[in-house]
Amino acid sequence: MPHVSSQRIAAPVIATHGDELARLLADVFHENPAPETVARIRRSADIPGWLRPQDSRIGQLDGRIVTSISVFRYLTRIGGARLVTAGIGAVATHREYRKRGLMRETFNDMVAGLRPAGYDISLLFGIPDFYWQFGYVRAWNEDTITVRAENLRPGRPAPPTESCAGPELSGELVACMNRWLDGRDGSAVRPTRGGVNKLHGETILALAWRDNAERLDGAVFLKIEENRVVVADACGEAETVVAVVAGVCAEQGRAEAVFPHLSYRSPLSRRLRLGDCQMARNCRRNGGALARVVNLHSCLEKLAPDLAGRLAVSRLHDWRGCLVVGDGREEVGLDIAPGMVRIVPAGATPHRIAAGDHAASLIFGAEDPLDTLARPGVVAGGDAAELAAALFPELGPQLPELDRY
Repeated sequence: MPHVSSQRIAAPVIATHGDELARLLADVFHENPAPETVARIRRSADIPGWLRPQDSRIGQLDGRIVTSISVFRYLTRIGGARLVTAGIGAVATHREYRKRGLMRETFNDMVAGLRPAGYDISLLFGIPDFYWQFGYVRAWNEDTITVRAENLRPGRPAPPTESCAGPELSGELVACMNRWLDGRDGSAVRPTRGGVNKLHGETILALAWRDNAERLDGAVFLKIEENRVVVADACGEAETVVAVVAGVCAEQGRAEAVFPHLSYRSPLSRRLRLGDCQMARNCRRNGGALARVVNLHSCLEKLAPDLAGRLAVSRLHDWRGCLVVGDGREEVGLDIAPGMVRIVPAGATPHRIAAGDHAASLIFGAEDPLDTLARPGVVAGGDAAELAAALFPELGPQLPELDRY
């Protein structure tokens, strides 16, 4: 039988537990943390609309907090859908209480509360080979493009720019970002972090520009490193972004520009790939960006218009029938006819995808769907493999750094 400890698991009350939680997180994630570090972590617990204490969990034992998990609530774009996402971060166990299974107990309790709390899906950035036991699988592969500064070759001069640095993101800037991020799979509907600017500090150069109507029309957040400029976040017309980055490289005397967390299907990635660049794709078996389906019915219901549109442009555009998709906890039927995908109860049909936890990879478009179907334990019957290729294509989703936790 599994070991059950005397740990008491509950949602934290920030007014009561905030200071102790901040010290725990500082000790776990920082060696000899300074008081300023503890204070910064404590302040982050007071960001409204981001951290969800009622969905987070702490474990208490021997009169102290020994485990902690923070849950952040936001909306993720997948096609035209907006999936209510539980972002998982600050997963910490007190150094003196490790190797006892305490985090396993705490994490299972947290996961059990996500569906009643109204989440569709959950995402985290995790260490290798740990989170699979809680149902988390690949959410996407990480793409990074590196370009020598002389190879950026902008097709137009950079526009006049203004600083958008500061501890908070203005409403005007957030609106501009959302306008350009619309249609970018895996991106978050901003503001996240309560509008606090994560990319703020001495080594960050944040620049924005306006269109002819004086409306904010794009922005870049750049990390100035020893011999390169790292484009931590960017929005705007791709050629303009390239022109601004090229100008900064010249002004700062940096030899190359690096674009991490860049969606392969984004206009900026496409623009860079048209020239000389190096593209690296990091595929991790179980680590990095990981996702778990919380409510399969809700995910597929929100995605139904996109599924119909994807099928309409495929060679299966005239297919009729029912496809059942399961994640090991729930089965959902897709009633398919030309131009329509309707969510129905799972019934008898030869066309079935028993995806287990890897249903999350299909929902996110994490990889080639045939790669997902080839994973151990995943079973596709009837026309399911062909339907999966049409319904759940690889989307190249990414979450920009500004929203990561």
